[in-house]
Amino acid sequence: MRRWRGTRGLDPQPDLPLLGKEPCGGRPRFLAVVILSAGAIVAGCTPAPTPVAGYRAADARISSLAAVDAARLSGTWVVVDGYEGAGLGAPGSVLHVTTAGDDLVMRARRDDGASQTLRFRRIAPGRFEAAGAPMALWLLWADDGYRVAAMGNPDGSIGFVMLKQGARGSGLRQAAREILLWNGYDATGLVSVSR
Repeated sequence: MRRWRGTRGLDPQPDLPLLGKEPCGGRPRFLAVVILSAGAIVAGCTPAPTPVAGYRAADARISSLAAVDAARLSGTWVVVDGYEGAGLGAPGSVLHVTTAGDDLVMRARRDDGASQTLRFRRIAPGRFEAAGAPMALWLLWADDGYRVAAMGNPDGSIGFVMLKQGARGSGLRQAAREILLWNGYDATGLVSVSR
């Protein structure tokens, strides 16, 4: 039976058998490894689950930013990456955000001129809930300067990247977009606009 020996004379685990070369003939173990490997490859190629409702996979994990300074979200933002037809955060929307303590007031104006104002109360770090409506808004990520932020929620009905008016940073924008994808959002439906 062939045995593995470490390199340069080192032998950290002497007499370690080579894969598939067992005293019992090796065939059953070798075939089991091949079958399991093929199964893993097929499992890795299966498509990601589709969202049940919204723009993200229902079984994907999602997290919010723990250290949030709500006052730094104040200002005018432009949605640079979002989903067409979204109730909040449609691509190209302009968001005017003000704060009242830890709460957010968001006035959204779409390209077609339609607008809405929503008040979100803080329920946990980085997590807000709309007053009078069953809508959550989570701050998934923001850069240190609060120039770019990724917003979303667990049910996937909201998902967008917003850029503070006058801010630059394509690298930061790309990072925020990747945070959306990491939280289970569908990349194929995400629409980017230049501003």
